Amino acid sequence: MDIKAVFSGKGNLRFRLLTGILSVVILSYLITILYTTKRSMRLARENAGRLGHEIVNRYANNIATDIERISSILEGLSVFSVNSRQQKVPNIRFLLSRTMKNILETTDSIFGIWAVWESGELDGRDAEFANTPGHDAGGRFVPYWNRSGGIHVEPCMDYQNSDEKGNYYHIPLKTRKPYVTPAVEYKIAGQLQTVVSFAVPILIDGKAVGVVGVDFSMSGLKDMTDAIRPSEKGYAFLLTKETNVLAHPKKEFIGKSITELGYPEYVAENLRSGKETSLIRHVPALGKDSLVVAVPIRSRIAGHLWTFGITLPIEEIVADSIQTGNRIIAIFTLSFLILILIIMRLTTLVIMPVRRTASELNEGTNHISIAAREVAKASDSIASAASHQASSVEEITGILHKFGNEIRKIRDRLNSVNDIMDKDIPASFQQIEQIAEQMNQAIQSGAEAAGEAEKVIRTVDDIAFQTNLLSLNAAIEAARAGEAGAGFGVVADEIRRLANRATHAAHETGELVRRIQKEASSVQDHSTTMKEAMSRNRNFADIVTDAIRKLNQSAESQTAALQQIWDEMDRISNFVQQNAAIAQQSAASAQELSHQVDLIQNVVRRLSVSVIGRNGNNSPYAKPLP
Repeated sequence: MDIKAVFSGKGNLRFRLLTGILSVVILSYLITILYTTKRSMRLARENAGRLGHEIVNRYANNIATDIERISSILEGLSVFSVNSRQQKVPNIRFLLSRTMKNILETTDSIFGIWAVWESGELDGRDAEFANTPGHDAGGRFVPYWNRSGGIHVEPCMDYQNSDEKGNYYHIPLKTRKPYVTPAVEYKIAGQLQTVVSFAVPILIDGKAVGVVGVDFSMSGLKDMTDAIRPSEKGYAFLLTKETNVLAHPKKEFIGKSITELGYPEYVAENLRSGKETSLIRHVPALGKDSLVVAVPIRSRIAGHLWTFGITLPIEEIVADSIQTGNRIIAIFTLSFLILILIIMRLTTLVIMPVRRTASELNEGTNHISIAAREVAKASDSIASAASHQASSVEEITGILHKFGNEIRKIRDRLNSVNDIMDKDIPASFQQIEQIAEQMNQAIQSGAEAAGEAEKVIRTVDDIAFQTNLLSLNAAIEAARAGEAGAGFGVVADEIRRLANRATHAAHETGELVRRIQKEASSVQDHSTTMKEAMSRNRNFADIVTDAIRKLNQSAESQTAALQQIWDEMDRISNFVQQNAAIAQQSAASAQELSHQVDLIQNVVRRLSVSVIGRNGNNSPYAKPLP
């Protein structure tokens, strides 16, 4: 199928059909694709939100479980320390130190475990242990088992300070409540370490006599969050309850508030309030829009401890949806192309019968138009011939009237002669001779007029013959025009019948004229005889009287013949007028038919343009009419 041919003419019917149908199909296609894509993206975001909440809660629960286990260990260590003191267990310091070491060795998530007792509160033997491992210079029991350089024990440091470095001890001791410190840097085993301490007071009868706790190193927390991979490019992070960064893939972010990283204040407020929070924003660490979900980590004994969060790039969240959407688009596109081919084929099947019908209709109207023009031309010729016939008939009638007048004059003179002959023949010989001479001249004029009339009648006969031929030609053209020319066939037959009648009347008129000529010749002969007789012997009155009587009879016969000629000429005139009227009517009908055919051809031409298009000038029915 030629796609270029389909769209070569913007005015053709196929193009309009395809434009209408494909507009609806394309609009439906675009709406479906947009709806499907947007719905897929929305569902992907919703699913990503649910998945993000599920992932963050799962990991947060794991961390909270680990924290809860450590909290239980600290509570147990605190109770164990109190019970051992109250029971005055021998070597209590060694027992507590060994217990703390065992806890560190079996708990990989903590960096160190420690205890700080108030002076003289453990067993009253501080002086004995001055400057021994796990004791200060005064002998206070302050062991700190940690992993810096390997598991070992050393005295706690900075517990006597009142700044943030000493808060791990002073705050829980004063408040008698568990306390979680922010990240603080210490020099441990000669190395700088940033740790977060989780401290629990040791209470005896409501009095705080010391503090036990564990430390989480920042590197350990980072390793813990780095090990959590919510997606290929996603990451986990850990915040303090004050929304400062504890662990993050980007080291430069650690210690900063999330508001410093561009997060809105309401997000920080929600997190400080311990609310689960999620949002989509541009994340500098990834350089792209991402889903951020954060939940609080709570401890039974410490409450809101930290905030754990994950970051998922949107492109990964919607990757499956995009892939699915691309598949849908590919399927829809393939279906759309197939549908286009089907529609083009169907429109071709629809257009072909219309095109054939337009071609056949145009061809038929061309034949009818040609026939109508031929009929109109023949009708014009017939009308012209009828006009010439009418003119000839008028001319003949004038000649015959002139000849009739001469005959009447002759008859009147003959009557006068007859009267004279009856009254005074002798005296009238000379007058008779004069009258005979005049009569001879009149007869000569009548003979000449009869000759002219015969010529005109021959002209009428020729015109009638030509009219008959034209009517025959019109009948042939009407037959070629089919049903549309049936009316013209009837008209042509009527014209041919009238032409035949005119020919017959002309022949009869010619015969009468020839009879008149013959009678005129006889009268002329009798006149000559009379003149000769008058010259030979004027006494031959009987002869003259007889000749006059014969002349009178001849004049009467000529008068009767002229009357018949006038009647025939009237009939011929009527025939000619009818022929002229019918020819004019036929010409008008032919012109009207030609006009109607032109209108039909204009409709066919527009239909052809609609079917073929404005570029379809090479088609046989797109050509201009002749």
